[in-house]
Amino acid sequence: MSAVYRAVLKCYPRWWRDQHGDEVLGVLLDSADARGRTDLGDLLNLVAHAVRLRLNSSGPPTLVQGIRNRVSVIAVTLVAAISVNFLIFGEWAPWDPGTSMVVSPIGNLTTGLICYVAGLLAAIAVAVGRAQAARWLAAFSGLSALAMILPPIEQFAETFGFTRPPGAILGFLAAICVLVVAGEPRRPDGHRGAVLLLGAIPTVGVVLVSASSLQTEPWFYYRSPEQISVRVSGGILLGIGLLVIAIVLLIGGSRVWATALAVNSVPWLLLTYYTPTLGGVDALVGGAGLLAAVIGAALAAGITAVTIGRRQLPTRTSVSRSE
Repeated sequence: MSAVYRAVLKCYPRWWRDQHGDEVLGVLLDSADARGRTDLGDLLNLVAHAVRLRLNSSGPPTLVQGIRNRVSVIAVTLVAAISVNFLIFGEWAPWDPGTSMVVSPIGNLTTGLICYVAGLLAAIAVAVGRAQAARWLAAFSGLSALAMILPPIEQFAETFGFTRPPGAILGFLAAICVLVVAGEPRRPDGHRGAVLLLGAIPTVGVVLVSASSLQTEPWFYYRSPEQISVRVSGGILLGIGLLVIAIVLLIGGSRVWATALAVNSVPWLLLTYYTPTLGGVDALVGGAGLLAAVIGAALAAGITAVTIGRRQLPTRTSVSRSE
């Protein structure tokens, strides 16, 4: 019996087994000895509880888990920015009321609408304090994005007249969603919320800049090389900005938020992989002037965040002492 229960307890996360495994095993063995047999109901309840725990709890309250949670919150902000970007300029596209590249039953809409809406809803869930709902929505967004790349799913959608966005866009969105699901995206309090918005503002800014070059060709925002260059450029600049803010926060002593920002900068910085085919780094980041402006803005944002955090530290310390 002991071997059976130990095998079932392996369904739980390691941290939970280390904290509660021996205690639970003792209770189960005592219960089994009283009955004279192993209870199948107990085994099923254990498995169900283990699955529920893995889905609804990211881990124990450790430093690593704190970093993962902050990575998750920043990532969900980025997912919202990406989703709004392509919902407006790739899907809705009110300036182009015609059809998409492949005739769609509903204007320019593609199957990408599904994962974009789910990503936006995940950010809304965080804003209203529903962290677990945000994780589920982000997981759905990422999985649906990956599913759309699969040939059977793509062919099935085409039978109804719908096509999908480019696979690179869907794959990148799925990668950011993985960062969301890896932690628990709890709504931040105070000045920390402003720090997170810094991750979305550059992306939204690139969207507004790209709107000045709108054309009337169907699906240009997905397929036009110029637009691809604009998006990749915005992503690289965003990654650089996040990394600079992370360095400033690290120097200021906020290593958890610094690590979270640095982790979120990695997918964006990996976009430099496309530089050889899109004109090199100088062409992508818009030249030394724009790059310097982004670094300067990031330095100012990081210094502001550190300053605000230090001003609020005495208040938090006095409150904790009074309690």
